[in-house]
Formats: sequence, structure tokens, C-alpha cells
Amino acid sequence: MPAPKGNQYGLDSGCGRPSSYTQDMADRICARIAMGHSLRSICEPITEESDTKETEETKFPTIRTVYAWFRTHEEFLKQYAHAKDDSADADNDRIASVAEDVLAGNVDANAARVAIDAFKWMAGKKRPKKYGDRTHTEVSGELNLSTITELALDDELMTLLQASKQAE
Repeated sequence: MPAPKGNQYGLDSGCGRPSSYTQDMADRICARIAMGHSLRSICEPITEESDTKETEETKFPTIRTVYAWFRTHEEFLKQYAHAKDDSADADNDRIASVAEDVLAGNVDANAARVAIDAFKWMAGKKRPKKYGDRTHTEVSGELNLSTITELALDDELMTLLQASKQAE
């Protein structure tokens, strides 16, 4: 019996669950990532206790599905990577927001310090060139890159030894 249309093993036969991937869904996920939301918070289902009703605008795939899309949709993976970079800017903006809340007396200063440290750390990990800790290393001195053979080095040492004996 011949394999169904697709490949020789019948793996591409249309059987199985169709992918729910759409570019619109990828755009919505990446927009939220860029605003600083985590993938977990985006993909968690809305619970019955929350006041929010789930609509098509708030309905997202599971994290497992998104990870599968990373493996099968290279353009989505690139888009997600750019969104993660942008989320570092969102983390930096949150720092200013928390600082304003402290000045207004809305947030405890110690709790704010912990939050700010977390946002700084995350921003530094997501975009180290822009938000990471910078170290400056300065090297000074002379570097002689001339090549010298072992025989020439021995000759130079002998000359120096003879000159030091004559100086005595």
C-alpha cells in the first residue's frame, strides 16, 4: 500500500492537529513581550476569579505551543528576540515609574529598592551593551612584536654577559 501524499512515510498527510500559528498572534505576543510582560504572564489562562472575561484579544496559546512555534517558525523566533531586547527598555522605564511612586509616598522605599534592583538586573541581562555593568580596562606599556629566534636570543645573551664581565 503506497504512503499517502506528502512524504514517503506519510508524516505530512494532514493528520494531526493543525497549527494555530498566525502572524497576527505572533505580533500580539511580541508586542506584549516588548512592553515588559513575561511569556508566562501572557500565556497563562484567565481564571474564573478574575474580573476579566476572555475574548479573542486576550486569548493566547500555551507556553508549550509558543516554544514549538520557535522551532518551526524562524521569523517568529527572530521577532521574539527583538521584542526581548525592547523589553529591556521597558524594564528601564519601570525603574523611573517605581522611583516616582516612592517620591509620591505610594511605595515603601525598601520594597522599591528590591524592585529597582530586579529591573536593573533584568535589563542588564536582556541588553548588556546598553544596561549592563561596564568595566573599563586600561593597558599601558610597550609591546615589541619583533620575532627573535632562539639562536639570536642566545647570541644576544652572550653579548650582554661579555659586556658585563668587561665592565667589572
